Amino acid sequence: MKITELQVERFGVWSDLTLPLTPGSTSVFYGPNEAGKSTLMRFIRAMLFGFRPQDERTAGPNPTPIRCDGALRIEKGGREHLVRRISSPGTRGRLLIDGVEDPIKTESLMKNLLGGITEPIYENIFAIGLNELQELATLDGEEVARHIYGISLGIDGERILKAYTGSESEGKLLLDESGRDGKLLGLVRDLDAVDRELVALGDPSRKYEELVAKRDQLDSDISGCKQRQVQLQREIRGRAFMERVYVPWNKERQLRREMDGLPQLVDFPSDGLQRIDGWDTELENIDGRRRQALVEVERLEAEVARNTLDPRLEEQATAIRQMLGEQESVRFIERRLVDRRARQDITKRQLDAALAGLQGRWATDRLEETEFSPAALYQLSQAARQLQAAGTGRARIIRRYKQYAAIANRKLASTEEQVRHLGGLTFPQAREHAQRRLDELEQLIALRARESTLTELLSGLDVQINLINRPKDLPDYFYATLWFFGIAGMLLLVAGLLSLLELGPITQTASWFFRNAPWLVGATYLSVATLCGGVVWVMKEHFEPSRYGLDTLQRRRRDVEHELSEIRHEIVRITQLDVARGPMPTLADTMADEPDQLTEESVARAIRRRIAEFDALERQSQRVVAIRNRMSRLRQALKNRQRDIVSSRRYWCEQLRRLGMPETLKVKEAFELLQLVADAKRLWIEWRDDNRELEIDDRRVQDFRSRVEGMARRNGSREAKLDWYQLLSQWEIQLRQIEDSRALVTRLVQELDDKRKRLSQIAESMSPIRAQRSAMLTKAGATDRADLVAKLKAFQRYNELVKLHAAAKDELALAARQEPDLAVVEDDLLRFVPEKNEEETIHLRVELVQIDEQLQKLFEKLGRIKQEILDLENDRRASSLKFERAQLADELNQSVQRWLALKASGQTVEKMRSRVERTCQPEILKHASEYLERLTLGKYHNIWTPLGQRHLVVDDEKSESLKVEHLSKGTREQVFLSIRLAVMKDFADRGVELPMVLDDIMVNFDQLRTEAAVRTLLEFAEQGQQILMFSCHLHLAHLFENQGIEPIWLPARAGAREGQRV
Repeated sequence: MKITELQVERFGVWSDLTLPLTPGSTSVFYGPNEAGKSTLMRFIRAMLFGFRPQDERTAGPNPTPIRCDGALRIEKGGREHLVRRISSPGTRGRLLIDGVEDPIKTESLMKNLLGGITEPIYENIFAIGLNELQELATLDGEEVARHIYGISLGIDGERILKAYTGSESEGKLLLDESGRDGKLLGLVRDLDAVDRELVALGDPSRKYEELVAKRDQLDSDISGCKQRQVQLQREIRGRAFMERVYVPWNKERQLRREMDGLPQLVDFPSDGLQRIDGWDTELENIDGRRRQALVEVERLEAEVARNTLDPRLEEQATAIRQMLGEQESVRFIERRLVDRRARQDITKRQLDAALAGLQGRWATDRLEETEFSPAALYQLSQAARQLQAAGTGRARIIRRYKQYAAIANRKLASTEEQVRHLGGLTFPQAREHAQRRLDELEQLIALRARESTLTELLSGLDVQINLINRPKDLPDYFYATLWFFGIAGMLLLVAGLLSLLELGPITQTASWFFRNAPWLVGATYLSVATLCGGVVWVMKEHFEPSRYGLDTLQRRRRDVEHELSEIRHEIVRITQLDVARGPMPTLADTMADEPDQLTEESVARAIRRRIAEFDALERQSQRVVAIRNRMSRLRQALKNRQRDIVSSRRYWCEQLRRLGMPETLKVKEAFELLQLVADAKRLWIEWRDDNRELEIDDRRVQDFRSRVEGMARRNGSREAKLDWYQLLSQWEIQLRQIEDSRALVTRLVQELDDKRKRLSQIAESMSPIRAQRSAMLTKAGATDRADLVAKLKAFQRYNELVKLHAAAKDELALAARQEPDLAVVEDDLLRFVPEKNEEETIHLRVELVQIDEQLQKLFEKLGRIKQEILDLENDRRASSLKFERAQLADELNQSVQRWLALKASGQTVEKMRSRVERTCQPEILKHASEYLERLTLGKYHNIWTPLGQRHLVVDDEKSESLKVEHLSKGTREQVFLSIRLAVMKDFADRGVELPMVLDDIMVNFDQLRTEAAVRTLLEFAEQGQQILMFSCHLHLAHLFENQGIEPIWLPARAGAREGQRV
């Protein structure tokens, strides 16, 4: 089905509008906002499926009923139909197809035209706007989804889905998705209960666990600080991570952290525990001597601390000296700020004066939007020349049109003067009537000549008949003589016959005469009888009338009279017939008015002269028609010129808007205003540059002040108002005092170093023993015997993590190889601001210093806790509880193994499910994938749906799968457009052909994908699909125009009145 014309009698904002569509399969309607494009889209839907209540009411807070009327001219199967709907109360409109109003016939024919397509499918698939395209819900309806998603999984799909469901349900029995219930958690709770019982029995392992927990926490904190330190260093160098690399990297980091906390029991001796016990005893003896030396060291440290000045000031000596070196430059900047503020005020006043002199509402933000590049100014000058050239061309065409109009009016006036005497007939009609009258007159002349001939012939026939019927003048004895000869002949005939019969046969002995006498007498009688009969017949024929000649003449006379009667009847008909209406009188009237002066030949000559006049007038009319044709061509040219003027005005206004100028058609005033705006923008740029430099200087001064104030607060200064330079002078004096008191501290430190060396020697004597003990524990990765047992159990977990860690590293390497040159993500580059980056870098460096201090404190705490752990002894009480705990731990381990196996099998089934999902998709999604690849220029190449579900997933060029809701708005709209194209192709393959109506669906496409979408739609239209595109974007109309599709320029609504036709 193809729509060839829209006829809107009354619908929405349109009335009396006729829109013939382009001959091809694609029609593009362009109009600005509120031009009525959406109304035309609703009109097409209403003509096909009926009016809705809101269609038959006016817009506004107080709607009133209106009567809707319109029609679509549709072509299907080589036949043309006119589908019309008229508002009718209680219905969706009265339907008429080709003038037929029978509801049964029209509904059946309409269903045949629509191919069984329902209104929801039409609105969700064939007629879509931007809102419908953006909403996934329009594709989730039961009737629409049946065409998109597969409804049968197949045997393999059912098995895979059943296996996946089974492994998932068993895994949930062990551990549910929320992590709050399951067999594993039950075992953990039981293990925790046993641990609590051990604590209640006074098991010293509680303190050990607390210390281990603290140690692990400190390890975690230190690891976190170190990781944060690394992250900060990376952020200082680049401050960006690849989003794609983050997920595998984070997974690898977590596995590595867990592996670092697990032991590796390699080459551990069997008597390692007994060796550790001997070393502990020896260490206790040496530790007594170490404590005495430690007391002496602490005394010296206290004395050094008493003689040390403020350490905060000494720590910040370098920063103070740096600020002392910067104070002169800061003073210079402060003086420069005063000068720049004065200059900025002068520029600001000039700028305000320039803005006040501009017409319209001009402000600095509007000046910033203006663009005065050479290319923009050149395009503006080109637009001005095009506008002026279009106006000049239109004026020239108007002058020629007026000249032709004057000539045509003069000729038309003379022609109309002649037409008024024709009784409402045109020249061709009058000439036809005159020619017909002339033919009848010529026929009448011929009939009268024939009438004269037949009259003379009839007179001759009458004379002949009269001569034949008149009797001859004969004497009476003539008939007596005839009777005498007749009777005598008869008697002689009888006598001769009798004599021949009475005579016998002739003998041989008689003489010749006697022998032949009777015969001669009989023959003589017969001859005389014959002679008498002949004389009687000749005389009778000669003297009596001939009946044969009379019948012939009478028959001829009747034929002549019949023909003469027909000729006279035809003459009467012709003379009484009024054929030449208007100025041509009838023959009867002419002969009645002047019977002695007018003849048929004179009337015929007058008609011939009149015909010649008609021919001359017709030639003059043809010349007028030729002039009108020229005028029509001029009107078409004027329309084209008007379109050029509109296009030139639009282009001119677009260039003005691009420059940020107000729209005007006065070129000279526009350029004058452009000059004023350029001067104002120059002042604004000077003011803006001064302001930026002022902000930079002020920021440097404020930064210097904030550093001085911050250092003053850290040093404990409590003064309300601080003089920067005075504070710096005080700090300089204090630094000199610190240098003077440093000699005393040096002596005390030297003595302290000697004591520490002694302490170090004692510690060194402990070091070999501790080293051996630590080496033994290090081999097992534990701190004591109990920990060793736990490490052995955790060794199996370590082996599993090694495999997962290797897989994670492979995944990370694969992600890094995919884009080796990518340093930062695009969003970070878009949000990058130099000032903000500098400020954040300073903050990161400060945070890095704080992390160094925090790490030092954490290492000190960790050393103390590890020492406390070494001092703890193994408590072997509550062995039964420990045995029970071991059993629970073993069961927990087996359950964990089962859970991991289920997870592994689930991943395998998931891969099989993924393979089935990618290879066994519905046919519509395959075609949709082809359209999506064209629309996205190969970025996304596959659309599929998970097994047994109804939501869409898209694969990109790197074979990564993304849900539709995770795509950008524009890409998501391209996915939905591809699906609708595929559904329409499926309908077309089944013989259902409906036009595709689109309303501004490409507003969120970039330039390249917009061009790709135009090409895809045109290729789709070449397959026989009609596409109606509505848009308010001029560049989109130009794209179709460049492809050979002439847009339909919708008229302004104010002009859509009676008789309007586009």
